Order: sequence, then C-alpha cells, then structure tokens
Amino acid sequence: MPLTRAPVQASASRSVILALLLVLSCFSSIPIATANSSGTIETFADGSSSVEVNTNTQSPSTVNLSVGRNTTIGSSSFHLNYDSTNPSPGELTIDVDSDGQYEWHLGGNGDGHVGEQNEFTTGTSSTSTSASGNQTWLHTGAWRLPKTAIMASSDITVGFTPDLGAQFTGIGAVTDLAVGDMDGDGQEDAIFLVPDHMGANGTWPHIGWLKWSGSSIVTSWIPTCFDADRLILGDSDNDSQTDVLAIAEDEDTLCQHLSGTNSWSYSTNVTMNEKFEDALLADMDGDGQDDLVSIDADGTLGMRSFSGGAYSTAVTATVNSGNQVPGLENFAHIGVGSFYGGNQSIIVGETDVMTSYNSIWNFSTGTWAPPAAIETFECSSGPFEIFDWNADGSDDVMGPTPSAACTATWNGSAWNTATSNMVGLANYSIGDHDGDGTVDVFRAFEGSPDGSDSTQTGSVDMNAFNSDGSTNSTTTSFNPHTSPRDIVFADLDGDGLSEQIVAAGEATPGLFIGAWHTLEWDLEGDGTMEMSMADYASASSPLSQSDQGTLITNVVSELAVVATNYDPYETAWGTMDPVSRSMGAGTITQSALNMSYTATFVVEANPSNGNLSNVLNSFMELGVGSLDIPLNITCTQNGTVTLDSLSIAWTEGASNIQIPDAPNLWIYSYNYSQVSIMWSNTTSPSDLMHYEVFRAPTGSQISINNPLAQPPINGYQDTDGVTNQEWDYAVRSVHDFGITSNLSNIITVNVPDVPPVIDTTPPDAAVVSLDDVPNDDGGVLNLSFTPSPSSDLDYTLFFVETSDFTNASGLTPYANISSDDPTTSMLLTGLNDGEDHWAAAVAVDGDDNAWWNVTAVGPVHSTNDTIRQSLLTLDVTGDGTYDDGSNSGVHLHDGSSFSITVQLSSEGIPLSDENVDLTISMDGESWSTTMVTGLTGFATQSWTDWTDFVTQWEAHAGSGQVSVSWAGGSHGAAGQTIAAASSSEDIVVTVDATLSTNTPSIQLDAEGLGSVAVSAATTSSEEQSHIDGLSANWQLGNGTEVFGDSGMVQFDSTGVLSIPVNYATGGWLDVTPVTPWWMTLTPSTLRIDLYPPPPEGCTDSNANNFDPEAQVDDDSCTYDLPELIFVQIICDATWDIDDNSSQAMAELDANSMHCELINNNNATVFANIAFTYSESTPLFVDNLASSEVDIGSGESLNFTISPSTWSEGVVPSNGTVRVDIDLTANGWIGVSDYTLIPYGFVHTNETIDTPGDDGGDTQGEAGEAEEESNLLMLIVIVALVLGILGFVGLRIAMREEEDEDAETFEDEEWQPKPKKRIRTQPDMEDMPTGRSLDELTTKASSVSMTKSRKVDRRAGARPAPVREVLAEEEPEEQGEWDYTQDEDYHVDEEGVEWWKDEVGQWWYKYPDEEDWEAFEE
Repeated sequence: MPLTRAPVQASASRSVILALLLVLSCFSSIPIATANSSGTIETFADGSSSVEVNTNTQSPSTVNLSVGRNTTIGSSSFHLNYDSTNPSPGELTIDVDSDGQYEWHLGGNGDGHVGEQNEFTTGTSSTSTSASGNQTWLHTGAWRLPKTAIMASSDITVGFTPDLGAQFTGIGAVTDLAVGDMDGDGQEDAIFLVPDHMGANGTWPHIGWLKWSGSSIVTSWIPTCFDADRLILGDSDNDSQTDVLAIAEDEDTLCQHLSGTNSWSYSTNVTMNEKFEDALLADMDGDGQDDLVSIDADGTLGMRSFSGGAYSTAVTATVNSGNQVPGLENFAHIGVGSFYGGNQSIIVGETDVMTSYNSIWNFSTGTWAPPAAIETFECSSGPFEIFDWNADGSDDVMGPTPSAACTATWNGSAWNTATSNMVGLANYSIGDHDGDGTVDVFRAFEGSPDGSDSTQTGSVDMNAFNSDGSTNSTTTSFNPHTSPRDIVFADLDGDGLSEQIVAAGEATPGLFIGAWHTLEWDLEGDGTMEMSMADYASASSPLSQSDQGTLITNVVSELAVVATNYDPYETAWGTMDPVSRSMGAGTITQSALNMSYTATFVVEANPSNGNLSNVLNSFMELGVGSLDIPLNITCTQNGTVTLDSLSIAWTEGASNIQIPDAPNLWIYSYNYSQVSIMWSNTTSPSDLMHYEVFRAPTGSQISINNPLAQPPINGYQDTDGVTNQEWDYAVRSVHDFGITSNLSNIITVNVPDVPPVIDTTPPDAAVVSLDDVPNDDGGVLNLSFTPSPSSDLDYTLFFVETSDFTNASGLTPYANISSDDPTTSMLLTGLNDGEDHWAAAVAVDGDDNAWWNVTAVGPVHSTNDTIRQSLLTLDVTGDGTYDDGSNSGVHLHDGSSFSITVQLSSEGIPLSDENVDLTISMDGESWSTTMVTGLTGFATQSWTDWTDFVTQWEAHAGSGQVSVSWAGGSHGAAGQTIAAASSSEDIVVTVDATLSTNTPSIQLDAEGLGSVAVSAATTSSEEQSHIDGLSANWQLGNGTEVFGDSGMVQFDSTGVLSIPVNYATGGWLDVTPVTPWWMTLTPSTLRIDLYPPPPEGCTDSNANNFDPEAQVDDDSCTYDLPELIFVQIICDATWDIDDNSSQAMAELDANSMHCELINNNNATVFANIAFTYSESTPLFVDNLASSEVDIGSGESLNFTISPSTWSEGVVPSNGTVRVDIDLTANGWIGVSDYTLIPYGFVHTNETIDTPGDDGGDTQGEAGEAEEESNLLMLIVIVALVLGILGFVGLRIAMREEEDEDAETFEDEEWQPKPKKRIRTQPDMEDMPTGRSLDELTTKASSVSMTKSRKVDRRAGARPAPVREVLAEEEPEEQGEWDYTQDEDYHVDEEGVEWWKDEVGQWWYKYPDEEDWEAFEE
C-alpha cells in the first residue's frame, strides 16, 4: 500500500491530476471506419442452433463454431444448459483449441459439479467447526449455488460430537454422590463413596473423585474410615479445594479428610454425641472458612468453627419442637442457604407422624438465634435440596414428606409451601440439564434389575416446576444407563452445560457421565431452525440429523435473496451460509452435501482473454470462406449438457484482431475523500474506445459487468463514497469490435476516515485567593476563586500543596469544580495549624486543553487560639472478643496478634513525645514498660504473635488486664496544664493445642500387639509447658456396643504419651485428653484404627514362590540364578617366533604372545586358566602367578605366553596353545570355554608379511651380514627370490584370493635352506581362526575334529591364524582321511563340495578344481 500523503500534498496532487486529465482528454482515440458488411451467426458449424453434448471422461467432446475469414468479431456468446434429469458431467471445462486457457469452467474450489453442488466453499466435502457450547451462533460452513439454478433436490447431514462424550466407568457400587472442586482449578468434580473398593490395603471404603483433564476422565481414590456411610463437603481451610467429612453413622463419627493434609489422607475424627443425626459444612461466622454445623435428634443445633487446622468445641442452641407429643426426639436433617438473599441460614427439619416441621436459624456474634420474627412452617424434614427455582435471588427448599414432596418458597415476607405428588421422594437432584437457565427435578428409578448390563431397566425422570413451586405432573424420562440409582449435576468441563453423574449398572456398577447436548441449525440465520437435535452424545455416537429433500423450499427462498457474487467467468452465484449453535462444547460437522439443480450458464467472459470475442479474433485468418474453430469440452464424469443461443456478431474486414496488453495500474494519491489512480496507456491506441474502471470492497469479487467509470484517458479520480473503507481497483481497455484487454493488476487502498477538527487553545486561568478563617478552632483555610471567563470551559482543578509549585501536572487535585457549578469558595479542613499551604487553579476545556504552568498563592497557614482538653484512649486488639459467660475480654492466643495502642491528645490535637506507662498483669504477676507518643499522639506496643510477647515475658493463660496511664503535662507556648489520664481493658488468653498421632491407623502384629504414640502440641512451642502432666482417657472398641480395655495416661514433658495395645480382633482406640477451660485441644478425641494381623508370605511377584494373598513379606522368597557371560579375549594378531633360540631369547617379548581377558559381567568372576601346548618343543611359560585368578566387573586381566630356550640344531614345529577358562561367581551360573592360539617359526632372513605391512624391506640383520661376507650367496638369494616372485605372480594371475597349502616340517628333515614365502589373502584379520584344509584332513594331524560348545564372542575373541610357510622339500607321505564322511561335509545342487572345520570356517571346491578355498562372506 502506498504511503498516505499529507493534507497539503493531497490537495496539490488533486490539482495536478485534474490538469493532467484535462490535457489527456484532448488526445482521444480516432474511430476506425467499420466494414461495409456485418451480421450475426446463430448456428453451430453443423447448422444446428442447439447441440446436445454427451461428455466422456476419456477424451474431449468437440463442438465447432464456423466464422467467416477476414472478419472481426464484435461480440460472441452462447448458453450451456444442464437439466437435473440428466447425469452430471462433473467438473466441466470449455477450452477453444485446447490451449490450456479456459473459455469457461465450473467445478472444484467450491463450485462442485455442473448441476450438483457437493462441496463447500472451502472445496471440501465436509466441514468441522469448534463450538464452546455457550449457545453462540457460529458459521459452520457455506456452499454456493448458481443464481439461475432451479433446485431439484437437497441433501445434507449435520452432526455434533461433544468434547466430553457420554461414557460409563465401572468403578463399583456407589452409596453417595456429591459435587465439589477437589483440586481448586475452578472446575466442578464428581465426588463419591464406594464401600468396597480394592485399594492398597485391601477392600475398604474409599472416597473417589473424577475430573475432566481436557481429554479424558481421571479418577482418584482416598481411603476413609471403615464405617463410612455418606459424605459432606466444604472448604474449611479456605484453600479453594474441597474438604471431605465421611459420616460413620453407626459410630457417630465424622472421618476428616482435609485438602491441605497430605492430599486428603485420613487424619483424625470428629466425635459426635450418640444422638447425632445430620451435619454439613458452611461458613456461618463469615471468616471465609466453612464451619461444621450439626443437628441431634433432640434438637441440639451445634456449630464447630474451624481454626488452626481443626474444629472447635460446638456452640449449641436447642431448637423448639413442633411435635404435639412432648419428649419425642425426631429432628432429622439440616440444610443451608441464602433464604433471604443475604447471609447463610440453617433450615432444621423435624419429623412428625402426619407432617414435618421446619425452622430457620442464624449464627451471629458467636451464638445461635432464630430470625427476629422466628420463621417456622410445616413442609419437609429432609433431606433437603436448596436451590432458587424461581430465580428471585433467594434460595428455596425442597424435600420429601411422609406422603409426597414439599417445596417452600420465600415470597419476601413469608414462606409459601406447595405439595407435589412424588411419594417416596429419594435419590433426586435439582439441575438444569439443557442449559436453558431453568432448573427441574430429576429422580433416579432403579427399575427391575436382572443382573445384566445389556438390558435396559429403570430411568431418570424429570418434572418441571409449576408457578407455585410444585412440580408438574408431566414426566420426561431419560435412559443414560441401565438401573440408575442416584444422580447429581456437575459441569466437569466448564462449558456451561452440566454433566449428569448417575450411579447405575447391574453386573458392573459404576458411574455414567454425560451431558444432554443440543444442536440447532439455521440455514438463513432467521431464527427458524431447519434442524434441531438433543441427546446424550459421544465420539462413537454423535448427534446427527440428515435432510432428505425437505430443505429445498428454504434453499430456493434463500437463493433468491442472498447477495450475488461473480466468478472469473461472470457466472452469478449465491451463497448458503448456515449458522449453528450447541449447548455444550464440541465439534459441529456438516457432510453428505448434495444440492442438484437445473441451470443455464452464459459462456462469454473469461479471465484468460477477457471474453469469447477476443478468443475468436485470435483465430482469424485473411482470405475467403469459413473458418471452423473447435470448442473442446472436457469433464470428470460422463454426463449430458446442451449448447444453444449462439450469437456471434461479425463485421467484414479483419483490421484489428490483436488483443491489447492488460494495463499496469498504480495509485497516484488518496486521502479520506478521494482515490486517484493511473495506468499505462493501451498498446493499441488506434482503436481505443475508452477504459473501464472497476471497484469492489476488498475481499469481494470484482465484476466486469459493472464498471465504476469509463474514462477516455489513463487516469481517474474516485470521489464516490470512498471514505473510511478498503477498496480493490482494476482497469481494462475497450476497443472497436468488442475487443477488450485483460484486467490489470488489482490494487488495494485503505481510505482513512474524515479527520476531526481539533481545538488546541486552553481556556483562560481562574483567579485564586487563600486565607485563614478568623476566630475558629484552627485547622481551616478558605479558598475562593473567580472562574475562567472562557466559553469552552469544562471544569477547573484546584491544587493545594504544602510547598510552593509552578507546574500542576502530575499533582493530585484537591477539588474538581464543573463549569456549571456556582461554587466560588471552599473550606480546606483538617489542616495542621502553623503549616504553610499554597494553592492554584487549572482551567480545562472540553478538548482537555489546559495551561499546567501556574503561579500558586501562598504561603498561608491556619491558626488556633482556644485551649484544648486532654484525652488518653486505649485500644487493645487480638483475635476478637472472648466471652464464655464466666470470663470475657480481648481474646489472645498463639497465632493472634497482640497490639496495644494509645492516643494522647488535647481536644483533638495529638500530644507527641509524651511518656505513657503500660502494665500487663495476669495470675498475680505483672509486666511493665514505657511507651512514647509519636507526632500524631499515638503510641503502639505490638507483637505479631501472642507468643512473641510470651517469649519476652513468660507463659500465662486465663484472665488478665492491660492498663495505661499518663502523668499529665503542658501544651502550647503558654504552658497550658493538661490533666493526667489512665485507661484499662480486660484480656483473656487461651491456649490452642493439637492432638495428633503419626499412626492414624496401625497394623497389629501376628499376636495382635501394637503400640500407639499420641502427641499433644501447643501451636507455639513457647506454651508447650501447659501440656506437661495433662491427663488423657483411652478406650478400646470394635463397634457401637463392643468395648475393650480403657485407662488413663499422662503426657510427658515433651507432650507425648504412649499406649500399648493388645487387641487381636482389631478395631479402634479413642484417646480423650482432660483440659482446663482456657485450653482448646483439637480434636477433643482422637480415634486410631487398629487393623487385624495381615497374612504373611512372599510378596515379590518376581520370586519363584510368590504368594498373591500375602500382605507382609516373611523373607521366604526364592529366585533363579543368572548365567555368567564368557570373558572377552583379545590377543596379538599374529605370533611369529624366531627359529633361532638365541635370537628368540634375546628378544623374548617380541617373540611372545600377549592376551587380555575382559570381564563384561556385573559381578567379580573367578577364572581357572589352564594352558595346553600341541608341540613338545619348545616349552612355553606364562606369567600368571596362579591358575586361579579373580577379575572385577568391567576390569581386565593381562597375561603373556613366552617360549623357553631350546637346543641348537633342533628344528621347532609350528603349533597351537589351547587356553581353557572356567568362570564362576557367587550367585551366578558358571560358564567354560577355550581359545586356540596358533604360532609359527620364521627364519631370521625371511621377510614376514604382517597385516598393515607397508611393503618396506624387513630383512633381518643376519641376512645383511651374510650378503656382505659372501657375494656368491647373495647372487643365489637374488635368483631364488626372483624365482619365488615369479611363482607367486603366476599364482595370483591364476586365482585371486587363494591360500597355499601349508606344509609341516619334521625336525629331522630340517636344513638351513632359504624358504619360499606364500601369498596370503589381502586382509588376514578377516580370516577365521583355524588351520588349512590339508592340515585338517591329514590322518596324522593332531588337530581335534570335535566341535566345541558355541559361546558368543565379540570381535577379537579368537586371534587371527599365524602366517604359514611352505618348504621346498616334499613332506612325508601320510595317509589321507576320508573327509566326505564328516557330518559337516555336503555337495550342493551345482556339484560344489562344502566342508566346515572345527572353528566354524567353511571351505569349498568346484568339481573341476584340485584345491580348496576358504569361503568368506
């Protein structure tokens, strides 16, 4: 986009372009004289006016146009018709002469097929739209249809898949269901009680909770007390995470699971009395922490506040009975709600034979009391559902009665009750299942279970509320899962639609989780639904509805009124853009679209050449006669279309048949009121008629049928409503005979809005004066002013500061006086006498213009001449007020602050730097200090925590007093006397302590014995001395009426007591300390579960004797031993020994073999190593100190084998050393194996090829000496070497990779002759360990043919064979062994013989060859 010009520039630009346009208008094109003859062609080349084309996907279908030579086509078009009764040709293209530049096309990219729309505007066959579920209308995928279409049929399928799909989880039989937020993430979680869940300690009652992770349901478990029956939920520790109390009704006990205590692990119990009936958690005292409220059968209403991690002793009140028969104890249930639209209140339910009584109670200032006008009525004894059914802001109540159900509604002045015909109302819930904002009653009916989950029985029934609060008799039934037994509502995924959590199932009991999802689909967006659906849904069973032709009427109506858009071929389209909304988050889908229609399309305009006339003119030839131009029609399906209405206007003479180039368009200038564009001149000016300028909003289709203007020159200024919108522009040239250029490039202009007129002149300033008020008590100044006279004044800001200032920006104004406020003066109060002040005013107009540089008036200060009286006030603060009827005062305890504040003043003026005496007295002891008042007359002595003061003084508890006194003084320059003053306030100090155990449950041993340690700890260690010597009663039990031993123990100086347990049956142990009035020990009773002795055995599943029933391991497990890995053996690559004993001994290390054993086991191994030598001469020695050695894990052992000296004249033979190794290790299975190490003797003068030899001369020193002393011997050696080289070269040429047979030398035949050197294979390290085939097949050979046990060795485990030499003398004849009888010998189908030696080396020989060759991979 070009840069925006400045306003002055834009004005100048407009002047320039207008002048330029005026000049250019003088050069309009000169018309070309038309030919003398013209006409219109209305038939195709075959003479017919209409052609039916049966398309073929295999080859184009061709229809010819016949035009006269030497003519110019002025206009041309024809119609393409499709009838819906014929098969569709699919995507169809008309391409004159098949040059790849289409003259017309329909199909793909959202067009669908000719006569069949089967794809959306995205070009896909389906759409998918993510919905948040908040009933927002969403565009779910549009499709377009030709505006000329006559609809024949309509098909589409609409569906919805929720993010959280309906599902069933078989978690076991659920006895209670509730809703909370266990992890504090703001999303509701389902919480439930399963009495027989298999956990880590066996089958036991567990609290379960499930949450939606965003992709799946996650279930967590918390073990609870053995007798748990139902759950109550709240947030007592105010951490936004749900706390759970499990009610064990038979034990009158609440098992406490707090979120902040090791993830809800069972910590301690709250013991209720034997008449306990019901309880709930609610914040009754407004401290943000839920308190424990309970009701007993005799009407005792109790509230235990939560503080310091525990519930306090109950504050109680007695609810008056409504029964006519005195002495009955029929109080049953309580509920909590905002019944009057404000603070929470408790509703109490009492049962009578024929009716039920209710009363409302509030908790305030530490006590229970009914409302001012006591609210009692007859409705239901509970259990209650508390909700606002009529949405009036006040909670209502519903519950069962002996014969029906009752709803109680507060009307603002009284309770109205209504009865519903719901006998035996139970397992019910109030919820909004479809997100319409209206709640209904839902009841679970179990049906007739047959033990099979595959047969549906029972239902969840819904009844709406009538206007009086009763329920409507019309019932709607739902079938989420077989045999439903209870239901609650929880919005698990936070999409605004609650999931139904239903306890159900027969063979596999558990929970059904699923919402009642709804989807509405509106074709036109007019609020009338074409499709709507509702049901439980999931990915495997989504909501789905298909239109089977009924939508066609709406499609026809909508197509007639929607906006028209044109494609590049000027085909007019209308877009169907349906909207959908869902209740519940998920994905809305559209598929199976198929809209069939009959339509007529005009073939004239195209994006490649502008129009059909340009195309036909490009084929024009000079001469006479007619010219046939082929229309080639291709398609993607075999179908039928008809071509007709041909119209080709022609003029004789082909004077201008060249299509001009498209202009190049650019922006000249633009501002909020105009857009000036220019473009390059046409390349055919002689026949130019005019240009056509096109404009369209950015993002919409430019239509060449609706030009904005037709200027005669190459420039245009657009002033037609361009302001504050983004436009696309294009241009083309128009020439004689209907010839047009292609469209130019499209440019985009974002036109700005009209700039506002801005006032920048500030108003005149106000005149300000500041004076003291005479004859007053001081502290007051009078500020008066004369307002600014400016007519555009909006308001005046006044600034008052205690120092001079010249700029008011950034200062806080003292007052803001509007221009229409008549005030002209104000009193500045609360000032300090004698303190200087300055004042100034800033006038501000409606455009926020102001002069912020000011001249302040001042300094001025207030004065006071009267005499002040003195006053000493005392304020002691702690944790509120304590009052138990006998002791009262400011409540102080560990965790509460302790602050003492005094203020010394003289009739409101603080007295600073004055000494105030402070005394604190308790238990006949006192502590004193002196406080000094500050500038404001205040003096404060404070401690962040009461225990900080205890550390400073000493530990005390009970009643005490704080007193302050001031001896008097003087004030002011006149020395006015101020009388002495004193004050005092009572205090009460309490001690909070926690009763706990590190063994909330213990496992008794096999004899039923165990030990329990209980600790009592004050919340501050400084007060722990109060615990020393405190007594506690203990009681063993195993049920409501079964009790064991009991006794009393005392806490030691560390606050710990120990109780030995001998209770083989298991059960519980209750510990109840005895405390003074000022001590609160929480809980008052601690229950410890005693688990009976567990079964013993082997608990390791990997052991041979694993016992799945055992819970305690008795160290009896047995295991199989692992097997050792054989050591890795690495030796020198070859072992060549000098055949001269003296020289070999002189260089013993070079003539020795060096080996390394590597232990790759995870244990130290013990190796027994033995050496066996194949030859007796020479003898060999090794350097091992012992044949038994140990090798650590990952470590290695090195050893060396060296030859011993032998007699002169003795010819040693080549041989092998066998090394046998037996490995053992503690706790491992041993392994044994061996390796063969071959060695060979070489003469001093012989050149030895070794792997890696660089080809240099390695002839020995003895040879050099012999050459120097005997020339003849040198000649012989040279001749002999040449002979050997010739022989070797011949062998290489005959067979590559061949090894010569090695010969064995006998001691007695050895002569000191030069020896021939045989050729070895190129890479000796790749050869397998072994000996030559001849050597292996000689009967007299000492090599064993026995196969050794295979051991997996790494590379280097076996050394490579020593290079062997061949003597010229013929070996002694030996008998040949028939190797064909060996088990490792065979002949393949090609006659090749194969044999494997003892070290695994394979050898082969072709039928026509004598020698064997080693096979290498």
